[in-house]
Amino acid sequence: MWSISGRGGVPLQLTKNGVVIGRSDPSTGTEDDFGNVSGFVITYAEENDVLLMKTHSTVKALGKIYSNEYHQSAFGGWRLG
Repeated sequence: MWSISGRGGVPLQLTKNGVVIGRSDPSTGTEDDFGNVSGFVITYAEENDVLLMKTHSTVKALGKIYSNEYHQSAFGGWRLG
């Protein structure tokens, strides 16, 4: 699960071992507006799997991601079983 606070458009990808398994785009329409987007993916992960939340590999970000006292961005996961 992730929640991203941003301004403008910032296309994001969640990857597992280099393969895209989730996407989101907190686009607000203009670089002056703030917006939030959340995403949720269910996947099976084993020891040594690498999960990364990163900006899109080919689409240019037109805004910024924020994480401060007013705009909190977060990424989390749970181990079940």
